[in-house]
Order: sequence, then C-alpha cells, then structure tokens
Amino acid sequence: MIAGVSARRGTHAPPCRSVVSATHRKLNPLGPVNVDGNALKAQATQKEFERATPGWFYASDKNILCIKVPDEGWSATARIE
Repeated sequence: MIAGVSARRGTHAPPCRSVVSATHRKLNPLGPVNVDGNALKAQATQKEFERATPGWFYASDKNILCIKVPDEGWSATARIE
C-alpha cells in the first residue's frame, strides 16, 4: 500500500504539528512502514503512538493503521509492506 501527503501551498505557515493518517485495513502480518525511504518505529500502544513523532501503530482490534509524520510543508510518501 502506498499513501501520500501533498506539499503545502500558499503563504499560510501553520504552527508545528503532525500529519496523521488512519487507514482501515486488515494487515496480517504487518510489514515495515517507510516514509520517503525511512523506516518508522512501530509503537506498541495507542498512548505511545500519541506521544511519538514520527511513528506508526496498528490497532488490530479495529483493523486501523495509523501513521504519524511531522508536517514540514513538503510532500511525503508512505509505503506499507
């Protein structure tokens, strides 16, 4: 699976924040998650995911994959194996 975030447009400069993507998908077994070729660290719990930037978490009870990266204004591509 591949997911992308487009580069920011215009002159608005938001405060520091993260971009979070939540995708409903059954992933067994779940492989590595990479953003622009860099492996993200898997977080063991939802709480760890909420504190981490960047990172990813798979809620197996809901079949939801969450990916978080810092919003640095440019495009990014996530690849889930």
